[in-house]
Amino acid sequence: MSIETEIRRLKDAKAEIVTAIKKYGVTVPDDATLDNLADRCLAIAAILTVVVDTELSETSENAVQNKVIYNAIKDSNNGKMATSVYDPRNKATDIFTYADNIKDDIQFSINDVTDQLANVYEATLLLDGWTAAGSDDSAQGYAYTQTVDITPSDENPDAPDITENSTFLTGVYRTPVKVKATDDVLDAILPIINSGITTSGEGTITVLVKEKPTADILCKWTMKA
Repeated sequence: MSIETEIRRLKDAKAEIVTAIKKYGVTVPDDATLDNLADRCLAIAAILTVVVDTELSETSENAVQNKVIYNAIKDSNNGKMATSVYDPRNKATDIFTYADNIKDDIQFSINDVTDQLANVYEATLLLDGWTAAGSDDSAQGYAYTQTVDITPSDENPDAPDITENSTFLTGVYRTPVKVKATDDVLDAILPIINSGITTSGEGTITVLVKEKPTADILCKWTMKA
C-alpha cells in the first residue's frame, strides 16, 4: 500500500468518526486530533450506552457506527481510549500531520534521487538554424553553430531541467522514422554532430559542427541534469 493510499484511508476514517460523533450533537473542531476525538467520544458515552443496547443487533449503517465508537469506549481505560491503542510508539503527535510530514519527506527524497538519475532529453536542430561560428571556433575548424531549447523527452517528462552544469552521458542519437530514405539522411547527420562540440546552458544546448547538416533533425541525448 502506498503512503498516499494510507494517508487517504486514515483521513477517510477520521471523517467517518467525526460524522458519527456530530450526529449526537457534539461539536468537533476542524483541526481535531485523535486525542480530541477520544474526548468527544466521552461526551456521548452515556447516550451511546443506551443506543448500543437497542441497536447493536441491527445491521443499519448507524448501528455499525455506534458499535465501533461504543467498543472503543468500552475497551478503554476508565472510559478514555488508551494511548497504546492509537499511539503505540508514543509519538505524541497528530497522526495526520505526522503522516503528511512522512509523505513530504519521501517526496523530497524521490525528487533528490530523480535529479541524480540519467534521463533522456531532446532538441530539434533546424536546417535553417545554423549560423557562422565565431572566429575562435572557426579557427578550430568549427564553421557552424546553433543554439536551441532542450527538453525532457516523452519517456521521462518530469525530468529536471537542463543547466550549464548538466552532464552528457551519451553522444547524440535519434528515433528512426522508419522511412529508409529519410533515415539514411538523418543517420548521416549524427556523426557530424558527434564529431563537433555540444554544450548545455539553462534549458538550451549549443552545437558546433565542422560541416553543415543537410536536414532538420530531432536529436536525443541521455544526460544527468
